[in-house]
Amino acid sequence: MIVSTMGHGRLTKPTTRVGHTGYENDPIGFQGRPARQYICRHDSPNSALTPETVNAGEELNVEWVTTAAHVGDCSLYMSYDGDKALEDMRWFKLGNKQDCKSFQNQNVKFDLPNWLPGGNAVLRWEWAALHVYPTIEYYAQCADIVVNPSSQSLTPSDIPMFKVFENGQKTSLPLNGNDGVGFRNAFAGSSQTWSPSNPTQYMTGPACALDLENSDKNDCKLTAPGTEGHVALPTTGGSGVVIPSQDPTTQTPPAPTQEPTFEPTEELTPPVNPTDPATQPPTDPATQPPTDPATQEPSNGDCSNGLFAEYTQCGGDGFAVNNPSGCPLCPAGYQCYQKSAWYSNCNHSCPEGLGWDCESDAAPVPAPAPQPSSDGCPNAINDTCGGEGQVIGDGDAQWSGETCCQAGLTCKVQSKWFHQCVESE
Repeated sequence: MIVSTMGHGRLTKPTTRVGHTGYENDPIGFQGRPARQYICRHDSPNSALTPETVNAGEELNVEWVTTAAHVGDCSLYMSYDGDKALEDMRWFKLGNKQDCKSFQNQNVKFDLPNWLPGGNAVLRWEWAALHVYPTIEYYAQCADIVVNPSSQSLTPSDIPMFKVFENGQKTSLPLNGNDGVGFRNAFAGSSQTWSPSNPTQYMTGPACALDLENSDKNDCKLTAPGTEGHVALPTTGGSGVVIPSQDPTTQTPPAPTQEPTFEPTEELTPPVNPTDPATQPPTDPATQPPTDPATQEPSNGDCSNGLFAEYTQCGGDGFAVNNPSGCPLCPAGYQCYQKSAWYSNCNHSCPEGLGWDCESDAAPVPAPAPQPSSDGCPNAINDTCGGEGQVIGDGDAQWSGETCCQAGLTCKVQSKWFHQCVESE
């Protein structure tokens, strides 16, 4: 989903699921971690932590760090599906913060609406870094919290919610600067920082929930419907909801719909020897150009799992593939399906109803036919000439489909997955 680079930011307050504020700053997909970490970096709540308690209708203090001060924007989401698998969680948006790096290492206040349901909830922080536009780096972390309801609290089913990740890819933000509504080019115009005088510096993302949608609170107007970067998402729930008045004076307040399951206690001390993060952040100057995970070669010629994992990027303009072992692009049962000229991923089938290029024939976009040499064989030195699971096409990692080799070359079996044209002995 991204090009790989040593990473640069994380949520530090409230305490996230990892249970400490040490290094956990690298972007989604780094070092082959699952793409679903775009939802939450950790799959489930941390039983060793006591979630922070917050109050509907009051302010929430949020803090983050951007160890590499990349230009980009943050958003805050909430879900009441903490007991479900990550892919089944549904979310709604609470607020935006443009130019995220300018607010690091300080308490950033977000207004919690008084209609927030009471009970266990999950807070999700998201950062889209734009420094390598049109490629975008994505960061996300979750903190488990407990909401004390107000007299105007709704139920979770009253709130329109959406998935931020589905069918192996994120849906709440575009895949890159050229996909859908795209992202702002942070280095275009007269300034490299957003300002009202620089209209190209819009923010991308879905709208905030309910009465926050067009509100001055939490900078929600930045992604309201009708704005340049608004991402429209299908929602469930919330049909016919009437938002309670902020200051009811003539009505008897309803009883809270849900009580917290436990009382807040003193925040736990971070573990002395956390097992999840690296002990020290890797050295990474912000000016260093990103590297591409596609250039990593399979070890020992083992191609049994494909060059790229399921639901991860396998092609697109600007996505270089260096595959000297000639491995299949995708694992068994998956193929490289094209969403657009800039992005393809390993999928079990072409996603339906999401506007992918491959929907026209529900099959991978065919590559142009290879051009044969004068002796009629398209396979030159070092080209693939056979092997189990090889993808037929004209890309760097693909096979012409012919088992021949050009004059002076021999098709040598390097492994059961890869046969290669080498010089004849």
